Amino acid sequence: LAVAGTAGKTTTTGMLGWALEQLGAEPTVVNGGALVDWANARHVGNVRRGGEHAPWVVEVDESDRSLLNFRPEWTVLTNISQDHFTLAEVQDLFRAYAAQVTTGIVCGAGVAAVLGKQKARIVEVAAPPERTADGFAVAWRGQKLAVRQPGAHNALNALLAAELCAQLGYSPDKIAAALARFGGIQRRLERVDAGGGVQVVDDYAHNPAKIAAAWAAVAAPGRRILGVWRPHGYGPLRALLAPLAETFVSACRPEDRLWLLPVYDAGGTAERTVNSAELAEQLRARGVNAALVGNYDELGKELVRAAQPGDTILIMGARDPRLPLFAREIAAAVRAG
Repeated sequence: LAVAGTAGKTTTTGMLGWALEQLGAEPTVVNGGALVDWANARHVGNVRRGGEHAPWVVEVDESDRSLLNFRPEWTVLTNISQDHFTLAEVQDLFRAYAAQVTTGIVCGAGVAAVLGKQKARIVEVAAPPERTADGFAVAWRGQKLAVRQPGAHNALNALLAAELCAQLGYSPDKIAAALARFGGIQRRLERVDAGGGVQVVDDYAHNPAKIAAAWAAVAAPGRRILGVWRPHGYGPLRALLAPLAETFVSACRPEDRLWLLPVYDAGGTAERTVNSAELAEQLRARGVNAALVGNYDELGKELVRAAQPGDTILIMGARDPRLPLFAREIAAAVRAG
């Protein structure tokens, strides 16, 4: 059972693996992110060893085309949008992957039209997320399907995981109950504060769709967002500069603020002609309260000065191992002062 897609695959893999564990399937799980409920001093949390004849649940990745090494019986395909390649290249890649699936494809809205005719059965599921007192839920197979993680997109992730479980023969009421207990994935809208007036949320968002989903998930009336984003490479920033600008312009409300860190530079021969300063300049020209900071020390001081009770600090970005550590540091700093 493989999980693919441009966005949401790590969370959906976690939901699927968690639900099957709770349903007694004893799955082996290999995921790109650690489940909060599985991670501890002895376990990394993103790998679970299951029973000898139990299903395998694996996240497969399109960024390096390695998903083409897999020929799963079933797959979830969350969505298809531009990220590491042009949109046409991404669509071709997922069509090639879908052709290797042997039994069935559970996918999000609009994906079936992109895939076209496939030998595997395509099950497209879509339902409008409805806001509840605790977040979002979707109506599914006579159930109110809801998870504890914020954001409409997480309700849709749960919908895909639930449908695959149902296709495997599990009862919808037990699936819904299992997913309601799902504790989330590290760095996927992970609350890292210990309570208090300022919320601090750490998220892996690194492309336009994920940034938009994360921002929308924590946006609430009366809660200002102090957002931080670090581009994870020069190539992705250059390729996605225009959509990234559109995303931040659409997401940032007048009361929100955004700080951009320098591009995470892993060395090598990357073309460094486009950088965070160019994105910040474009955003300021279009009315976004965006600032460029040179390093984490400078950023920390600015956030502590700016944070007020009721604010949410949203830390976003991929690859840089300092980001989740900084999120916890800033949570402690604003709580102390």
